[in-house]
Amino acid sequence: MNTISVIFLSCLFAFVASSFLEWVVHGPFMHGRFSTPRQRTFHLDHHRNFLAGDYKNHSHGNHVFLPWWAAVAIIGVAGTFGLVASLATERWSIVTCVTLVTAAHYWGYQYVHTCMHIPEGRWFEGTRLFRYLDARHRIHHERDQKFSEPTNIGLFSPLFDWIFLTDHDLRRWLGLK
Repeated sequence: MNTISVIFLSCLFAFVASSFLEWVVHGPFMHGRFSTPRQRTFHLDHHRNFLAGDYKNHSHGNHVFLPWWAAVAIIGVAGTFGLVASLATERWSIVTCVTLVTAAHYWGYQYVHTCMHIPEGRWFEGTRLFRYLDARHRIHHERDQKFSEPTNIGLFSPLFDWIFLTDHDLRRWLGLK
């Protein structure tokens, strides 16, 4: 396999894995049965601070951002998998791609989430992509006040909402509850 193919596949794998991790952490670990009392309280506070009628505000407290150690853990774990794959194949581009794409996904998540809840007229807030992601996240906050039916879990990437049918619009289109 040539270097370009390795780089492309490494980046694609890292994006898909990051999207899956985003869905799992935000879904089962923040909204679902796998959440710890501390996680649940932190995330419930976020939902209470951003109710449907007050989705965007500047008095957010610390409930918009993931903690700093989450970046270290997520990027560190991904980098470790990339390193193992690089050692096994002697293709050092794998660890580089996996680490950089995972870091970019994490940064993108933080940036987009901040734009959603604390609008300041950033260039990205005027894009069609942002309007789509923002509308999905607004539905997430409107429909999930009691954490009983997680909807639109993927904030930065809706990929696994489509796969696991937690996307609100897709469920309606398919005639599901």
